Amino acid sequence: LKARGRCRSSVVGMVAWETQLEERSVPAWRDKYVKYGMLKRKLDQVTNSKKKDKEETMSLMAKALSEEDVEKSHMEEPLVENVEQLVEELMGEVHSELRRVAAWYQDAATALESRVRQATSRLDTNAGAVGLQPGGTTEELQKLHLESAQLTEYVLLNVEALRKIVKKMDKTCGTKEQKGFVEKHLKQSALASPGNHDTIALAFNGERARRCRQAIEACLSTERIQELRSKAMSERPGTGLSIKSFRRKRALACAILAAISVPCSAGALPGEPRAQRCVA
Repeated sequence: LKARGRCRSSVVGMVAWETQLEERSVPAWRDKYVKYGMLKRKLDQVTNSKKKDKEETMSLMAKALSEEDVEKSHMEEPLVENVEQLVEELMGEVHSELRRVAAWYQDAATALESRVRQATSRLDTNAGAVGLQPGGTTEELQKLHLESAQLTEYVLLNVEALRKIVKKMDKTCGTKEQKGFVEKHLKQSALASPGNHDTIALAFNGERARRCRQAIEACLSTERIQELRSKAMSERPGTGLSIKSFRRKRALACAILAAISVPCSAGALPGEPRAQRCVA
């Protein structure tokens, strides 16, 4: 009964995560996220096949007790190969999804960095308050700040989705893929932050998007920064862990808070001069 309860809880957890992923995603980017539903269906196929193979194996073993010419090794081999093939196919889909979302993030981060450099450079070249009126540079910075926060969480959501699928596969199929997948693939992808990190939250904190946000905040007043952070954390999809419940909410929230709490002086984009002017 306990095992059945854990299994039911795990299934409910995966369904809840699929719903959370859809709710948390930015509508305009909806098709850019990991196809979690597709991966979950593939995992269900592996799980169901393993369960069926186990039942068939038990049936053949019972038959073998009355038929001495049937060897156990010959009975199990085709069944094991079937499950291994499905596991290999599932991991192939996981790697394909990782490559797809990582490539999109890399392109999106590069475009964002370019736009942030252009917006902040105009602050250095304009005199006084020229170009900083509502609807001008200030509004543009607000949009870029929100996009930076959304892109940061894009990394967190996709990494967690991929990790959950592989972890669940290890649990149900007895495989040991998660550690190798994280170390050899996730941490080597464009989703990973530079350097060696002990925790998932620090290894995948959306470093490039975070630095864009810091560069923007270097140009804003403290009051405006607090206003933008509050808006990003509570009002728009793709950000704001404060109003959604995750199984690993604490770890993800810590990553977001750590990302936005780093001093602005550490967030200059490559080749970008530090802004000298604050926008009220």
